[in-house]
Parts: sequence; C-alpha cells; structure tokens
Amino acid sequence: MRSMQAIELLTYYETHQAKADWVFAIITKVNGHSYRKAGAFMLINGLGQQVGLLSGGCLEGDLVRKAQRVLQNNQMIEVTYDFTEDSEEAWQMGLGCGGEVTIRLAYIDKVLSGCLLHILTQLRQGQPVNVCVNMEEGDNQEMMLNLNIDENQQYKKSISTCIKPPPQIAVFGSGIDVLPVVNLANLMGWQVSVIDENINTSKRERFLAAEQCLSLSHENLKDWLKTQTVTAAVVMTHNVLRDAQYLQALQHYTLSYIGLLGPISRRQRVLEKISLTTTDIPQLASPIGLDIGGELPEAIALSIIAEIQAHIEGKLKK
Repeated sequence: MRSMQAIELLTYYETHQAKADWVFAIITKVNGHSYRKAGAFMLINGLGQQVGLLSGGCLEGDLVRKAQRVLQNNQMIEVTYDFTEDSEEAWQMGLGCGGEVTIRLAYIDKVLSGCLLHILTQLRQGQPVNVCVNMEEGDNQEMMLNLNIDENQQYKKSISTCIKPPPQIAVFGSGIDVLPVVNLANLMGWQVSVIDENINTSKRERFLAAEQCLSLSHENLKDWLKTQTVTAAVVMTHNVLRDAQYLQALQHYTLSYIGLLGPISRRQRVLEKISLTTTDIPQLASPIGLDIGGELPEAIALSIIAEIQAHIEGKLKK
C-alpha cells in the first residue's frame, strides 16, 4: 500500500470504520535515522488491512500482527525496532536503516475515533491541526489526542505534532505537458486544479487525476482564488499573453510560490506584457523546476514537482 496524506488516511477510516475494529499506531520516539519521524501514524484493522506507512514497508507486516494482539486483549502496547547495523533484529529482518524506532499501538475506542474524525473535519476545511498525544504509562484509556494543545494541561510524557492538509496546486494550462505534472502531484497526494480559458470535454477527460478542471479567464480567477487555499501555482499555458494575464492575477494573491515555464528570455517577454519585473513578484520561480536535466514532459514535470516539494518543506535553496 502506498503512503497517504493524513486526509486520505482518515477519509478511508471514516468510510470503513464500521466494518472492523481498528488500531491506531504512532511513532513516539526515534533515535538515529528512520523512514518517518515521531508523530507519524497509520491505522490497522482487525481484517489485517493497513492504511498508511510508518516505514518503507519493512515494519508493517509485524505491526499488523501486533495490532491483532491489541484487539484481542484490548490493551495498548509499545514496541521498539532497533535497526542499527550491528543489532540482531536488523540482521534478522535484513534491514540497515541505522536507527531505532518506538511505536505505540492502541485500540481506537469511541473517544479516539471522535478525535480522528475531528482532525479530518479540520483538514477538509484546509486547517492544520496541532495534536498533543499523551504518552503517559497506563492502560489504553490514557492514550489521548488533544487537538488543541492546552498550555495548562501538562503531561509527564507526551509528543506534539502538526497534521497539515494536503498542498493545493493550481496548474494554468491544458497542454500535453500538463498531464505528467498533474499525475505526479496526484501521486504525492496533493490536490490539483487545472485551469485554462478554454477547457472542453476532451481536455477534462485527459486530466482525470485533477480535483478540478476549470475553464476560467484571468478576470474570473480572482473570485475563485478567494475561495481556495492554494499552496503553489504553475503557469504553463504556452501563450505569452495568457501567461502574463494569469501571472498578474496571481500577483495579488498570497502565494509563496509561483512557477513560470520557459527560459529567462521568455520570462522577460511575459513580464513586459504586464509592465512588471521579477522584483514585483518575489515569489516567482522562473525558469521553473530544479535543474535535473532532461527535456521531455515527464522530466520537466519531475523537476517542477521536486521544486514545489522542496519549497513546501523549506528546503529550496535560493
């Protein structure tokens, strides 16, 4: 099973919660290197189905077996996996991540289920959720999700994490080269909107992985933007005037990343159409994408998605 954004994971739980009992598994401690960080979680049900990942796939089989113990005894358990190169456990499992991971598994009762569904509601509204997990020793009832950390509520042992809604990406253009951008963004679990002035039925059918496929002019774009929480925009209509018009509309929206397809010489032509410079749009990334080589649409799409991912995580070098 592939990794999931939290909203996908919780949506699956919402739909299937009545079909089986469920276990909540969360990483509570990491020493050294690991695939996921403390606060990452997944769900496992009594049918042996898993939703989400806590590793590259090396832990999940054992976690499914341990989840059955949780369901049978209705008791929370904690397990530590030692993946340091000289550990016997790493040798037996053929692993060498170089770290140690502690995971706590708890039965999802009504209280915990209500917390998870509340998180889902917040994410659907585009709101990040600060979650404090009480990790004090005790029975299953002591494991709680406190959605808004109360400074007056102190725990001897707890972890805090921020669960964020998936990035929303607006791609302007409907050419063939837009397709791999949309597909890769969808694979990342991002929500993608494809926007162009004249999108007909055949083009809508091309972008099945997009959340929305909209026919919007630059004049109507502002009203749409007011209703959205767009993380990043990619402008690639292959029309200098249309790129300029969309860019001008995006300039007045609080976006931290706007990517423009094409070389520097083309960027200058686009900006001249609207009497702007790169200083007027400091969030403009042009030429768009990381320099990874390649000239075909798939390679260009990979460079674009990689740059947006780096920007979201604050890893983009200026």
